[in-house]
Parts: sequence; C-alpha cells; structure tokens
Amino acid sequence: MKLSWTVSKFIRHNYFRPPTTSPALTMIKLLVANKNPIFRQGIRSYLLNDSGVKVVGEAAGKRQIFLKTTELKPDILTFDAGADFTEVRNFFHSFRKEFTGIRVIYFLQKNEAHFCKKMLKLGADAYLSDFDTKEHLMEGIDQIMMKETYVSKSIQAAIIDNCLPKFKQKLKLQELTEREKEILTMISNELITKEIANNLFISTHTVESHRKKLLLKTHARNTAGLVKYAIENGLT
Repeated sequence: MKLSWTVSKFIRHNYFRPPTTSPALTMIKLLVANKNPIFRQGIRSYLLNDSGVKVVGEAAGKRQIFLKTTELKPDILTFDAGADFTEVRNFFHSFRKEFTGIRVIYFLQKNEAHFCKKMLKLGADAYLSDFDTKEHLMEGIDQIMMKETYVSKSIQAAIIDNCLPKFKQKLKLQELTEREKEILTMISNELITKEIANNLFISTHTVESHRKKLLLKTHARNTAGLVKYAIENGLT
C-alpha cells in the first residue's frame, strides 16, 4: 500500500533529517503487543511491504511491552490485552504515565457494543476489531499520525446496532396515548379491570378495549407481557 499524504507529511515534519549517506526517510516504528503469536505475525505480514510503517518488535506480555518500548522507542503500540476491562484500564494508566508520546492502537477481541463502549473510555488513539482489515489499520495509523482519534466502522456499527433496540422501544412508548400509559401503569400495579374502570370513571368495556390495543402496540402476548413492558419503560 502506498504511503498516504498525511503519513508522508507527518514523517517529513517529525522524522526527516538531512541525509548523510542515504536519502531514505525514517520509518514510522510500530511495536506489536499481543499474547497470540499468530496475531503478531499477521500484523507483521500486513506491513511487510509497506513503504512508511515498520514493525520494529513484538511483545507477548505487559512486562515485555514496557521493556520493548524503552528499548525500541516505537511511535505506535498496537495492543490487545483481552476482555478484562479493569486489567486493561490499569495497564493503560501505567503505560501513559511512563510513555506519554507514544500513540496506542487498541484491538478489541469482542465486537460487542457494551464491550466497545467500555473500551472507548480508555483513551487510546485508535480502536479496531478482529474483523478489520489492513486498509482499516492503515486508516487508523493515518489518523493518529495527525493526532486524531480513529474508531473503525465495524465498532461504530456495533455501537449503533446496540442503541437501535432502545431507540425503537422509545418510539413504541411514544406511540401509546396518555390514557393507554395510565391504564398500563394500573395493570402493572395489579389492578383488575373493574378497579381500573372505577378509578378512571370509565366502563369495563372501555378498559378491555384499551387492554387489547396495548397488547397490539407493545407486542405483548398477555398481561404478564404488559407488566414486563411497563417495568422496562419505567411506567411502574
């Protein structure tokens, strides 16, 4: 893959020095950290023929990351510590304290929205998932070289998909009339048809008519389903 304009610009402004014997530019140095050797080899092979980024080392554990970072002084660290958020957060805090100028690309093991949203709080420079390709990795490198945060489309999609059910549920609640919400609240509070009718000064036939509409609108199968819907939407 050809070096993008923004990466080239970064190299010129930050790494280029007048050559003494060779006109070659200094490569952007990448340290790959992952417990899985197959993953490390995969990243290395991705960048084998790249003209602007070079894998300068690998690390299998957190101790190795600190040692290799001190020794090799990479510009970027790619990191994947697993699914333990507390463990990852503690590592990040220690790493940022020790190495302030190094950019971090975090690879998420799970393409799940709740997991993604947690990891986004870590403060890494780029976030990719196991489903992303070399093109996404290069996009991430390109962005963080410009001191911008990068979140791959697969992670964005996972977060959006997670939000949609709640959004749809909110729409369904808005479709209920005030009277229907009122009756649904009473149903969830275990009032029977006659008690609801007496409290609202309407007939039992009207209450049953509202109950049928509620079943249709909430897609509930029975009264238990209506109660569940009321609880989930804060109507109890």
